[in-house]
Amino acid sequence: MNIIRPISEYGIGLIIKDGIEFFRTKKSIKRFNSEEILSRFITHKSEYVKDSQNAEKYLDLKYTAFLPHPGTEISVFRTLGINLNLIGRLGKTVAKLRSRKLIGRAELKIKDISELRPKETTSDKQLEIKAGPLPFSHSNILNFPDLNDTPQYKAQQKLYALKMASVAGKLIKA
Repeated sequence: MNIIRPISEYGIGLIIKDGIEFFRTKKSIKRFNSEEILSRFITHKSEYVKDSQNAEKYLDLKYTAFLPHPGTEISVFRTLGINLNLIGRLGKTVAKLRSRKLIGRAELKIKDISELRPKETTSDKQLEIKAGPLPFSHSNILNFPDLNDTPQYKAQQKLYALKMASVAGKLIKA
């Protein structure tokens, strides 16, 4: 049985199907606001620095949290108009679909991504954000340098990922 509940003023709904929560919009939110926050859900221990001395709520992110695996894009979620509890539920859904446990999330503003271009790269393409299919707020950050199995492109992807980790700063624990 499917259960659908509205959860925000943006027409966002929550669908519970076979015990898994999915989120969707009645209408697509196509326009991006430069101040809009994108969340990258963290499900791997290798994506943040663990501090055994201090159990802070916010921990440093590693660049590996922003590396495309494999390919030239990474998955993020638009969290416009969604409260923190529901962002956490969305993250848990994403983790469950990946057969992983949610550790937390990284947050980036759209303007930080669109202005990002490490000087050291030879790529002529700028990173861009493209709204994706369901779940509702899924988007992709596109145009990471194509690996082509060369050390040069791997280094360039790492530069983008390092800049994104630097801008995002801290892991927000689930």
